[in-house]
Amino acid sequence: MENSVISYLKRAQLTKKLETLSRVENQMENANDVEKRAVGFIELVGQFRRDGNEATGDNLESVVSERINSIALELRDGLCNKLKKAVAQLEWPLTANRRKLNMSSSVVAHVKSLFEHIASLQLIYLRNKSVANIDETEIEDDIWGLEAFVEPIVKRFRYHFGGNRKTNRVDKPEWFVSFISDMIKDHSPIIVEILQPVAEIVCASIDTEIRYFFDLLSQFVRSLIRKCIHWRLDKSYKVLESSDALMCHTIDQILPVDNQLRGIYGYAADLGASKHKHSAWPSMIDFFADDEKRRQRWVRADFLNAYKRIETIISEDGAWQTPRNAKPKHSLTKTKASETVGCVPESCNEMLNLVKKISNRFSKLLTPEQSFPFVSNIQLPILNTYRLAVFNQLIEPAKNIKRDPLFHKETIRMLCVGANALLHIGIVLEEWAGEFVYSSIREYQLSTETLSETSRMAILGKSRHIMKNIQTSITDSKYKRDLLKNVVPSVLGRLWRNDKPQSNTVTDSEPTKEHNEDIGNTIEMKPDARGGVFASEVYQLDLVYNKAIKKLADITVFSFRAETSLVLSKTREQLKHHENENGGPAFIFPQRVLKSLSLSLSMFEDQLHPVAVNSVVKNIANGISEFVLSAIIENQVFSEEGAKLLERECQSLYRPFLAFSKRPENRYFRDLKVILQLYLCYKNTTANPCFVLFYIGPCDPPCSSEEFSNVSGFCSTKLI
Repeated sequence: MENSVISYLKRAQLTKKLETLSRVENQMENANDVEKRAVGFIELVGQFRRDGNEATGDNLESVVSERINSIALELRDGLCNKLKKAVAQLEWPLTANRRKLNMSSSVVAHVKSLFEHIASLQLIYLRNKSVANIDETEIEDDIWGLEAFVEPIVKRFRYHFGGNRKTNRVDKPEWFVSFISDMIKDHSPIIVEILQPVAEIVCASIDTEIRYFFDLLSQFVRSLIRKCIHWRLDKSYKVLESSDALMCHTIDQILPVDNQLRGIYGYAADLGASKHKHSAWPSMIDFFADDEKRRQRWVRADFLNAYKRIETIISEDGAWQTPRNAKPKHSLTKTKASETVGCVPESCNEMLNLVKKISNRFSKLLTPEQSFPFVSNIQLPILNTYRLAVFNQLIEPAKNIKRDPLFHKETIRMLCVGANALLHIGIVLEEWAGEFVYSSIREYQLSTETLSETSRMAILGKSRHIMKNIQTSITDSKYKRDLLKNVVPSVLGRLWRNDKPQSNTVTDSEPTKEHNEDIGNTIEMKPDARGGVFASEVYQLDLVYNKAIKKLADITVFSFRAETSLVLSKTREQLKHHENENGGPAFIFPQRVLKSLSLSLSMFEDQLHPVAVNSVVKNIANGISEFVLSAIIENQVFSEEGAKLLERECQSLYRPFLAFSKRPENRYFRDLKVILQLYLCYKNTTANPCFVLFYIGPCDPPCSSEEFSNVSGFCSTKLI
């Protein structure tokens, strides 16, 4: 019974409201002052609100809401017409010949009053729209009162850039872009300082279930973008589509203004985020980015433009020259690109600036799906083109390894420049991969399973790399592995357990050996898929970089082998008997050979980044060790004094490497050191010394099994 009475009273209240609205409509037909009618209507609706507006579930409530909205729309049209006349009295907008508005107090007060009434009507309209359950797509979120300020600017814009005027030139997009930019700059103070406070007061005074906030400046910017910029681009798109240069030039003019709108005016563009036509907050570039066909055309134009630029960069005079007196910063890490920037060619920095410029063009796009084509179709091909140019211009020409690298400084310089450039690019790409825009693109790339074949090879290489770590690997020489396994098992175990930097075991941070058919020989590579979205390119950069490092090492080792072989041919008998014809001391590695080696190492230290220097030094040490083992130890017969001579000479061989390690014999020559210790172990045992020589190198006669047990047992417990 009680509920029925309450329902009856609510229906009676709604009926009374409906009758009141009917009287208001009749009075409006006979009244001339739309402002007074609007004020009375706003007060009446406020009274309705204070009397209570609980939902009854009755159609009568919807009828009342629709009647209120009908009156609000009618009043809006009248008030907006008056506001347009008031805005005209402000002498809005500013022009090149008229740089001041009419800011008289009466005109400004009238504009503010009209704008306040229109804003109040719009809030009433929005509230009753939700009550009447009208479809969401019909909600109009443009601010009614702003149209009076936007329309004169749009009219002037279309006059200049929409007809046969001289200002309407497709090849001059900067004209219409700067027009809108200037309009926003000139008129935003009026929007913010005069109209925004009025809108905030209205939003706070009107009682609605949803708290509305009118951001007038953003609404003002959005209206000009839609009605001016996008309108103009739509009119000229057929011409833009036919010319890559025009397309790129237009986008070049739009992007800086887009960034200005975000940074200075706080316009939060939301590209394509909304499903509804009137609720998106587009940027200027959204005209190209939010449509798939236009976006594809944009990517194609940017690629062709960038490709022409990279061809110019790599063909310019001095493209492969480093800055004068530039030296690499000597640091122990490679975590920052600034450490390599001083020793790379000018073309490398120009290429990276070009790639970075491309990222600035798409970094503001909303979704990784929109951004990914710029990486895969522009940036990666540009990086690939430059990498091939480095290989062809700097790495590949160094084919003939001559005897003395000091006479071929230009070849050394080219290889050093190439290695530095490849290392620098890899570091930069790894840094970029950590940025949000690239990490989000990488997630999209992985989610859609669009990894390139090279990236998959890199991931597969990581699996192979892990499997290799499970096995014991001393060096790549099968002879030395078999030697140590058969003669001294404990030495092998000790090297396997040693995980310090001087160990020669393969670790996760060291490269493994792979064969690359495209480049030619077996080279070192880093198989882990570093670089995020640039993983495929970083993988290829590592391949070519290691090719350059190997060539630098080969040149030095070739010279060392050539000079040492000349001396070695004269000292074979001296190693066997430790005597020379003159009775003086014998030298396997004369001072001039060691000095030449030191000069080569110093040259690399001056011209290469420290990370590359370390790689070259390792490769040189490995090459020299292999030469000493194969050319001297394996093919010689040593007396006791000859073995001591060999150890002494190897100690002198380590000295040029002291600049890179306190104990180079452990860091770079560990295998060689172990073999030499095996040669000398007979000094502390009664076993036949020929046993060690039998297993290490040619010797006659061979040892017995008992002698083998004695020596191997001693080596297992005494070898250091």
